[in-house]
Amino acid sequence: MIRLLQAARPQGKILDAGAGDGTLTMKLASLGYSVLALDASADCIALLKQKLEAAPFRDRVSLAQGKLPDTGLAEASIDGIVSGEVVEHFKDDQALIREFRRLLKPGGVCVVSVPADPGKWDLNDEWSGHFRRYHAQDLERLFTGAGFSVEAIHYWGWPLGYLFHRLFYLPWLRSHYRLDGQTRSQTLATRVGVSPFVSKSIALIFRIDNLFNRLPYGIGLVGSFRKM
Repeated sequence: MIRLLQAARPQGKILDAGAGDGTLTMKLASLGYSVLALDASADCIALLKQKLEAAPFRDRVSLAQGKLPDTGLAEASIDGIVSGEVVEHFKDDQALIREFRRLLKPGGVCVVSVPADPGKWDLNDEWSGHFRRYHAQDLERLFTGAGFSVEAIHYWGWPLGYLFHRLFYLPWLRSHYRLDGQTRSQTLATRVGVSPFVSKSIALIFRIDNLFNRLPYGIGLVGSFRKM
């Protein structure tokens, strides 16, 4: 997502729509972007605020709690939008994309990631509250129908991401999803999985998947779209 944004919009004010724990926000700010992190969760905003306290780029980040698609932000006020694993959570995804277009300046860019292929629907989609998974043509129609042109669409997460999801993540989810959040976070499997060393190591290994992004087998889609 970051590479696509840098190629299409190397600088400017970026909205991280559905910022979550702030992974994209932190990375974009470190690259010199001015970032507005928006999330409906007060806990996520508080966590991101805590993370930013020691960050040298904290002055480039502003935080806002708000519920998409009713952002309340000014029209044509944003140079670019990133939204990672968010669009699939909206029953009316068209309304969300129309709001993204309203917020963007002329020529502005929106980069999103979504889960791919309805045939890959599984327990994670149900647990996460997804309304759908997308074929590439579905994602293209969603954006072109709202007045965007397509810069790029490709799959991600194959073969290693797919294997990890099927062989490790789904078995963990089946045994943990009924637990309350605190109990789930304290299990050995969870603590090992979220440790910085393990997560960074896995991320490095998964870079191999970038060699296969043109193949239509990944667990997700990422797309870059420009406001016409």
